[in-house]
Amino acid sequence: MAAAAPRAMWRATQSWLYRHPEANEPSELGYALSRLGGVVAILVCLFIGSVLILDEQRWEAERKAADEAAAAKAAFVPPAPEDRGLLPVIGYTVDQTRSGYSVEVYYLAPYIASPHMGPCVIREQLSMWPDRRGANVTLRLVWAPEQSFQMSKSDECRPIGTTVKSSLVRLAEPPAPGALTTSGPVARADAELVPAAEGNVIPALDEPPPGARWRSNDATLRGQLPIVNY
Repeated sequence: MAAAAPRAMWRATQSWLYRHPEANEPSELGYALSRLGGVVAILVCLFIGSVLILDEQRWEAERKAADEAAAAKAAFVPPAPEDRGLLPVIGYTVDQTRSGYSVEVYYLAPYIASPHMGPCVIREQLSMWPDRRGANVTLRLVWAPEQSFQMSKSDECRPIGTTVKSSLVRLAEPPAPGALTTSGPVARADAELVPAAEGNVIPALDEPPPGARWRSNDATLRGQLPIVNY
């Protein structure tokens, strides 16, 4: 009302306060400022109202999305673990420790693969010799998603990864040539891939392959320190 007809608004609400309303009536500038104030007040109210409406709509959309996600999670039935194949072994290195010998077996796996959690799981099949002087180390990749959002990672869980990972084997003595074997393929240094077969010999390495991270927490013996005097 103040924005559309400020004069009528003043006469209806303010003029009765004065004995001589005509003498106290605002000027044209006063009416213009009153009209401007009314317009500003309307715009502010519209802005606040639109913000409240948008917030309500956003909250409703977020609540709906959360409800749908919760319903999808509750309805998701994890598929049976799927065998994706054997992982290629690169080779092994040996370190002497306080309790024997620590053998680090290196292999290639997808980046997302982990021996501890899904959805792309590395399952180690370790068969030790009775005298602990050798072992068969076979690494198998298994697709085992536990949540619905993990399903999109399926194509990344294939036994064609290029990430170097390692598995720790503890032996009583340094492995003799041929004492470490695998049933999976062997990725040789000359880039030739030996097909998977029972008893594939894992080659010994002079040092960890490029990209490998030191994994073992065992202390290694590097020799004895010379005594100078006492």
